[in-house]
Amino acid sequence: PVAATGEEPAGTEASGLWEQLDQQNFADDYRTMLQDALQETETISLEQAESHLDVKQLQLVHKQLRLAGNLQNRQEYFLPMYLGDQLAGVHLTLQQGTGETSAVDIRVDAGDEQLEAHLQVNGEHIEGYLVGNTPEEVTKLEKTSDIFLEWIQTDTSADWKAEKLSVVSSRDMTRMAAGETQNAESRADAAQLYRLAKGFLQAVADSSGK
Repeated sequence: PVAATGEEPAGTEASGLWEQLDQQNFADDYRTMLQDALQETETISLEQAESHLDVKQLQLVHKQLRLAGNLQNRQEYFLPMYLGDQLAGVHLTLQQGTGETSAVDIRVDAGDEQLEAHLQVNGEHIEGYLVGNTPEEVTKLEKTSDIFLEWIQTDTSADWKAEKLSVVSSRDMTRMAAGETQNAESRADAAQLYRLAKGFLQAVADSSGK
């Protein structure tokens, strides 16, 4: 919802907010971004109420932004992100369940290009898979997977262990999801999940020629 209009919702700084995922002030900055976007939408709605602009569309965006604010309490975020010159929308969900594998789900929508990452933290091990819709996207994700693995192996913030993540086409996603791990050795720290999400998005940006 945050990037639904195809424009940055709160100035040029918003598109770099994903780079602060591992910072303590991320939640506050994200909340500020949504509040700024809400205020801007309300102002435009009032100014253009009698013009040709589609006020109903603005009202829809307004509702989406409020929903995004509510979802933040469940560690679910909508972020803008530049991939090269293309502005993309990122849907990030972090899951921490007692006795369950901690997970990071990421969906990136860059118009004609979409990708998904389903990551799991099971003790020290990072598992999961990446999903592309087209052969071109799958090929690109192979590079993303290589970059992400290198980041995991060189990151000193946690003693993670991983192998290169599998890359599949969307039609194989059901089969991959059926084989996901259900039990975890330990519950991952929230800060680790945020850092893991940032590391993957950095790999996406690097493989897109940022």
